[in-house]
Amino acid sequence: MSFLNFSRLNGMSKNDWHNNALQLIRKIPSGFLVSYGVLNEALVVCYGYGPGARQVARFRKKLYGELGHETDIPLHSIAKKDDESLADSEETREKNTKKREAEGFFKNPKWMKSTDFKNLNSI
Repeated sequence: MSFLNFSRLNGMSKNDWHNNALQLIRKIPSGFLVSYGVLNEALVVCYGYGPGARQVARFRKKLYGELGHETDIPLHSIAKKDDESLADSEETREKNTKKREAEGFFKNPKWMKSTDFKNLNSI
């Protein structure tokens, strides 16, 4: 995806996609990872709009800043595909590694697909 085409927003505000993304993030099952790109695709599949993988990554970072690392929202389950934590800060890497190890999926993660979100209850 090159430049964001704001005409595609169809009246959707930034807060709308943030709320939609947060709903999807809360539904990530324990033991699974989802890439930024797949979460963006899931926004498109479930809500008809995704801002792009980079915006999803920025939103995750913003959530960590506002909620902290001890949040119950599974932010530790969102990662760069095939690079589970290297793009994060040292603190985030350490805390995410501990959470992922506790859930038993750090060494052998199961990656979600965008269509998996449609199969989760009540989207």
